[in-house]
Amino acid sequence: MKTSYQRSGLSLFAFCLIEFCTLFSHAEVQQVQGIVGGAFTFPAPVLSLGALLYGNIGTVAMVLSGSSITNLTEKFRGRLWWDSKTGLFTITDLQIQDSGQYKVDNSDGVKKVTAYQLTVYNPVTRLHITSLQVPASSPSSVRPSANVSCWVLCSVENRRDVILSWYRGNETLNQTSSPDLNTSLSLPLEIEHRYTYYCEAKNPVSSQNLTLNISEYCLKTSGDDISSTKSFLIPVLFGCGLIVIIVVIVTYLKKRKRDEQREDASASTRLHVYTDNTEYAEVIHSNQNHSQRQPVSELGPGSTPVKLTTVYEELRHTS
Repeated sequence: MKTSYQRSGLSLFAFCLIEFCTLFSHAEVQQVQGIVGGAFTFPAPVLSLGALLYGNIGTVAMVLSGSSITNLTEKFRGRLWWDSKTGLFTITDLQIQDSGQYKVDNSDGVKKVTAYQLTVYNPVTRLHITSLQVPASSPSSVRPSANVSCWVLCSVENRRDVILSWYRGNETLNQTSSPDLNTSLSLPLEIEHRYTYYCEAKNPVSSQNLTLNISEYCLKTSGDDISSTKSFLIPVLFGCGLIVIIVVIVTYLKKRKRDEQREDASASTRLHVYTDNTEYAEVIHSNQNHSQRQPVSELGPGSTPVKLTTVYEELRHTS
């Protein structure tokens, strides 16, 4: 029984000694971060004698003669551990309320106190991208220009130290943050189709990014796309026009040839008709010796005598 009391007294004395010495110790504070639901291990080891202290609570875990006591406070019950092999303290299932200043007091040999300012962050939430309709009355700084197809808006739930950014490749285009955790973060961006964009939200312990699918949010109406369309359409239209001209010329030549063939066939037909209807008369050469003229057959009864003249006589009378 006496030995048990001695051990308890020794533990209490060691505990008070650690508390007293730590109060007057000043150590450089190291900034460290943790994530909600995760774990954080303090990198300063305590192998045989020492303690872990937290804020105004004081000692939350002790190591005495290589054994640990980690359930000194209800706050960390079941979440604070000490590894006897490495001598490191670990807090699991971190909560936002676990943020604060911790001190690892190592009294194994020369007393050494290491201070840590732990900040516990919520993980970054999922990003959302939507099309943005910019009113015509908006300032020119937020209105789409003539050679840009559209605007999009990237949004994320705002939490501590969250930064929202737009990137074009590896280039940061713009970013925003806000200390007001009651509102979401939003960041608009003017889009050009020839580039690849992605939106990223990050804090010191986590990040989310989302690549923009331009065809999903923007119609291709930018100046670059119009120029590209023109450069494609002009040769096509020129080729189509050339084909139409060739077709028209060939059609005209064929029609002209058919018309000429039709006219030739028609002329040949008329000539054949005229040739078939021609009557031939016997030409009797006149001799100056009237005695050799053949008598004209007598006229029939009641016939009127017809005076017959030659062409030569007609010409002579008229002259």
